[in-house]
Amino acid sequence: MAPRLGLGGGLTTGPNNNLFDLLLDEYPATAAFSLRKLRRNYSGFALKVREANSGSSWEADVGFQSDRTVGSNSLIYNATGAPSGATTLGEFADGGDVHIRTWYDQSSGGNDAQQPTLTHQPRVMLSGSMVTTGSQTAVQWDNLNNILISGLDDTAYLDAWFLADTSDSTYLYPANGSSGGDFGPVAEDGATSKYNPTGADYESGAGTGGCALYVNGSLAATDNRDETHGFLNGRKVVNHHEASSDGWDTFQVGRYYNQSSSSVYNFSGKFAEMIFYNSDQSANQSAITANLNDYYSVY
Repeated sequence: MAPRLGLGGGLTTGPNNNLFDLLLDEYPATAAFSLRKLRRNYSGFALKVREANSGSSWEADVGFQSDRTVGSNSLIYNATGAPSGATTLGEFADGGDVHIRTWYDQSSGGNDAQQPTLTHQPRVMLSGSMVTTGSQTAVQWDNLNNILISGLDDTAYLDAWFLADTSDSTYLYPANGSSGGDFGPVAEDGATSKYNPTGADYESGAGTGGCALYVNGSLAATDNRDETHGFLNGRKVVNHHEASSDGWDTFQVGRYYNQSSSSVYNFSGKFAEMIFYNSDQSANQSAITANLNDYYSVY
């Protein structure tokens, strides 16, 4: 038998295959966002971006490089404008920042993450250089940045994975943009108040203290927001298990409550990957976490 190359989490390929079996080939998701290719037969783009030097007029779709990642050599498509002769993301940036208009869903669900408001768009390039976490490309959020994901609001059950990197003192994700009472685990340095308020919908049942939180593959037993902050801060593989957005009008990542207002609970930091399942992934939990860790080398 020919040798097989391991990818972590049981993902393998024969040496003559054109592509490895990727994460979503083994564990199909409801919505999946990454700057690496997650599904072998995914033929869409990774991002729709805006070039900051042009204001609001120049946008382009971004493909994957030959190594199936997004980088400065990614080709651009469907450009509404670009610096003269630009064919790659690096050339499109023209030494400036590149903002994300759409982070395309790599699952088969079409649940894209979007942000049409210019001042709320996160960035994938800063001053012509790719945003990174470790050695991998990432997306930079600042206090006002936010994305809205279709298809995840009013969902009875959610298991979610995030590759997050932050040194922020106070934040939460995700949140319902239409209600101040609906949100995920709260990280707040020094705060001894409850992990999640009683009745918050992003949990397995009202009053239980929120969804089960796993960090770097281990259950994070937290009683308050300060302890949650201690688990989440840094570069982490984060898993929200047995969550729910039941009754939410919107599903957003980056901001707390109303999109037009600033808050200390808005997220500042980086995300490189977000993957969502609307079914119980207990049987696959270790394998999915291992796949993220193998690629990003977190722990």
